[in-house]
Amino acid sequence: MRDRARVAATRAVHRARGSHRTRGDTAYLAYISVLVAAIVGVPIIRTIVLALAAPEAMEALGHESTARLIAVVGALVWVGALALGRVRGPITPDPFVAVTLGRSDISPRAAWSRELLGSSVGACLALTALATLTVSGFLARGVAIDTAIAFIVGSLLFAVPTAAIWLAGQVVTRRTAAVCGVVLVALLAGAVSLPLDALLPATALAGLWPGGIGATVAPLSALGACAIIALVAIALLLDRMLPNSVEDHAHRWEAMTVLAGTGDISGALDRTRTRPVTGRRMRIAFARPLVVAVLQRALVGALRTPLRAAVALIALAAAGAGWAWFAQLQEGPRWVAAIGAGLLTFAALGPFIDGFREAADTAGRPAVYGRTAGWLLALHLPLPLLMGVLVPSVAVLLAGSDLGTAAMAATIGAMLVAVRAYDSTKGPMPIELMMPVPTPAGDASSIGMWAWQADALLWTAVLSFWLSTSSTAGPATLLWALPVAALLTALTAGRLGRAAS
Repeated sequence: MRDRARVAATRAVHRARGSHRTRGDTAYLAYISVLVAAIVGVPIIRTIVLALAAPEAMEALGHESTARLIAVVGALVWVGALALGRVRGPITPDPFVAVTLGRSDISPRAAWSRELLGSSVGACLALTALATLTVSGFLARGVAIDTAIAFIVGSLLFAVPTAAIWLAGQVVTRRTAAVCGVVLVALLAGAVSLPLDALLPATALAGLWPGGIGATVAPLSALGACAIIALVAIALLLDRMLPNSVEDHAHRWEAMTVLAGTGDISGALDRTRTRPVTGRRMRIAFARPLVVAVLQRALVGALRTPLRAAVALIALAAAGAGWAWFAQLQEGPRWVAAIGAGLLTFAALGPFIDGFREAADTAGRPAVYGRTAGWLLALHLPLPLLMGVLVPSVAVLLAGSDLGTAAMAATIGAMLVAVRAYDSTKGPMPIELMMPVPTPAGDASSIGMWAWQADALLWTAVLSFWLSTSSTAGPATLLWALPVAALLTALTAGRLGRAAS
């Protein structure tokens, strides 16, 4: 009780600071959130529910391969929670609070239970809401209501271990995190290969899906046991929280918030990259030609952040599984699967394009290795091309699809590498986009700012949709991607030229 009183007094002092959000600010933020949700969120959710309740969507969601996809997505959520905990854990207070409480003699459980409770409850509610939206089509049509409700309850139980894994990513050491990552990857492999009645946590969640294994008691019991174990693990992990970890995450998140608030989204995302600690003594015997030496250096650089590279490879393989599932769907919202797999591929290429960023930073500076920025960018192409083309296509073949689907996945991977190269040369946001744009409906300057920030995502969505729909007419129709690749190359060269001038 004494520790809790000291924590309350510290927070009262922090709230008294002029820079802290007041209760009036919080009430206004809540009012704006409810207003935006009512005006924007409700129509969007209604549109999604009606689309999922369509007969063709119901047929696609009831396909036997959808339950397997749910198992893979569930395992990926746990892998992603561990990776997220390494860069932004659930306990991320204000830096002032992090230093004051973390460096005191107050126990970690008393100091951080409030932050942990808020973050964990928010994560559980978000995952449960997503599960509810996913089965909303069954609920709207009155089909398999019992199984749909059981899936929602199972998703809530599944979210509790997700919160524990998220906390573990922040608490444990790098070696322990690597061991946990290996275990979660093995769980992912089991979700891909084992039958759904194996009752692994991910397969148990898939067993509750309408059209899964049909049983509910055993999967719910398995997920409930995992939730109880996770609650015990959360209490033990909280006692092991170190002040350095809290301070590191607090300062990183504050920097990311400031950069994102000024419109520098790429700078904010750069803060999520972990510092390389492994492979520092790994020697690179540069070979000739230069492109081979650059490839060697890029591979060693990826190996020095093994968790980041492993998550990227898993995400690329999952994108390949998504393309295989897309090929099996004959009806329903196929565009959702196509755009989702494309965006996942785009995000997974991030750890392998550090060379693109390095080449873009040299524009307008003295040439490195006697090569211009454009040549350096071209020299760094092999690694992301190999990963973006080979990993998804191999995953497509392992999932049982044909060579045409593998060719589609490889083509989209190559195109998204070009989009990544184009995005890496963006540079800082032009000051003109931050100028006010008065309209009768208010200031419209945010439209241009968000369009500038999201141009690569728009390219990804459009290319993923067009290429995937074109592949249904035959792999030869993918040849139209060549002029698009030439256009992206010209746009990238133009950006580098403007940066060098």
